[in-house]
Amino acid sequence: MWDVNDKDDEKAALLGIEKMEEFFKEIKMPLKLSEFNIPQNSIERLAELATFGKTRTVKSYVELDFEKIKEIYESCY
Repeated sequence: MWDVNDKDDEKAALLGIEKMEEFFKEIKMPLKLSEFNIPQNSIERLAELATFGKTRTVKSYVELDFEKIKEIYESCY
């Protein structure tokens, strides 16, 4: 998509992410939760909402529970 061609899938994925971040910066799109003015103390609440009050997991490539989702949000801050 971003003219990324590499035989190494992981390297291609990382280059694609870099290109996407460059594009988002170019159009002045926020990249972090803090850039959306979401307070850091909201992370736990966001994780609760994503897991319906810690009662469900999100199933995707890997199953995500409250703690994993909270960890992802924290890494996005």
